Amino acid sequence: MLTEDNVVLAVCRKLETEAYTIRQRLNTKQRGEDIIALKGQVYLSIEAKGSTSSKNNTQRYGYPFSTKQIQSHVARAFYKACIILFSPSTHRLEGELKAGIALPDTEHHRQAVRAIKPIIMELQIVIFWVKSIDDVEVESIWSL
Repeated sequence: MLTEDNVVLAVCRKLETEAYTIRQRLNTKQRGEDIIALKGQVYLSIEAKGSTSSKNNTQRYGYPFSTKQIQSHVARAFYKACIILFSPSTHRLEGELKAGIALPDTEHHRQAVRAIKPIIMELQIVIFWVKSIDDVEVESIWSL
C-alpha cells in the first residue's frame, strides 16, 4: 500500500523524467502544495493522497482507507486543485499554471474519480495514477 509520501516520491520521479524541476516536495507533516514542479513556462502544482495512513501511530497505518475515506480524499484533492487554479494569488505567476492530483491506482480511487471526471478534464487537471514508486500513469488532455 502506498502512503502519501510514497505517492509524492513516485510523481516527483515521473516529473523529473519529463524534464521538470521539482521546486517543492512536501511530506505529510508539512502543509501546502504537495508538489510544485516547473518546466519552461509551465508551473505545475499537485495535491497527493495515499491509500493508507503514513503515520505509524494511527489505527489506519498499514490498512487501506475505507471507500468513504477515499471519496473524501479525492474530493479534497479536487478542491485543492480548484483553489490552485482559481486563487487570485496564483494568477500573479508568469507562465502557464496547471494543477494536478496524484492518487494510488486502486479501483476505489478510480471509482471516486469517475464520478467527477468530466469536470476534471474540463478544468484540464492532470491525474497521476500511482501503481508503485516506479510506475505512474499520467491522464491528461495536455502533454507533460
